[in-house]
Amino acid sequence: MSTIQLTLLGSHQKHNEQTRGITDVLRFYLKGETFMQLKGHVMTAMMFLIVGCQNTETMMMKPIPNEVQMVHNISSYNTYFDKEASTEFIMNLVFNHKKEVAIKQEEISIELLPKTDIVEMTAFRIKANPPQKELEQKALSVDFTSKKAGRHIFTQIAVKINGDKKIYPLGDVTVDVKEGPFSGATVYTGGAGIFPTQTPLLFELVNSQPYPIVFKGILSDNPLIRYKPSDIKVEDMSLPDKGITIKPKESVKIHLDWQVQFPENQIVNMEARPIVVTENKGVSEYATVPNMVYRNDFK
Repeated sequence: MSTIQLTLLGSHQKHNEQTRGITDVLRFYLKGETFMQLKGHVMTAMMFLIVGCQNTETMMMKPIPNEVQMVHNISSYNTYFDKEASTEFIMNLVFNHKKEVAIKQEEISIELLPKTDIVEMTAFRIKANPPQKELEQKALSVDFTSKKAGRHIFTQIAVKINGDKKIYPLGDVTVDVKEGPFSGATVYTGGAGIFPTQTPLLFELVNSQPYPIVFKGILSDNPLIRYKPSDIKVEDMSLPDKGITIKPKESVKIHLDWQVQFPENQIVNMEARPIVVTENKGVSEYATVPNMVYRNDFK
């Protein structure tokens, strides 16, 4: 017999003794049918009390549900769709959870919502981050492949842990897919990563094609990471409106000192995944830039 069953049995015995005491007093003062009617009402009331005690004890024994707290996202992912080759990108999310909740990747499935057909999730990985006070923190990296041109905003994430599915608010995660080919330009980052403060976007752009290309600019749609075309520096000079021509095998250094605006009194995960725009014979072409993540829950 389980502990709960033993406790409830003891409760039954105690209530039976109390009931006999009450009925003995009533029998002394009441006679006949009146006593029998009142006794029936008392027994019914006592049964409700017993059932209520059982329900209360059962509710108190329910396990704590699996809960995660997604760090609020304001992120943008610019990419492109090339009919001749798949284009992939990574989305970097973060969530906190209670220490008693075991998080094992093999027991978890996720889905970003609302659904879309412009990109497809192909894989995800979970890695431990430094804890946040009394909570554990995990990094959630999600792989996507672009499927067609379009624009979509994810606002929720469905998380299933051991069959227990819950939907959590995600924030505003924008994906913008342009249609066009890969430019053949190679991007060497000068400092991609996760930053708690404003950090410029630095990279080296190499023309790997046997013909000249025209560097036209950078696309990034994050509303909290702002810049003007004139903020884009090529070898310490502002990018001209017509762009700048890069010869075959030539490399140029790009510096974008964009303005990162952290919201006041709010923990937020802001990610920008820009793309480089070049032109070849008047046709726009694209190349990816490594992700830049800004988050204000660490120093």
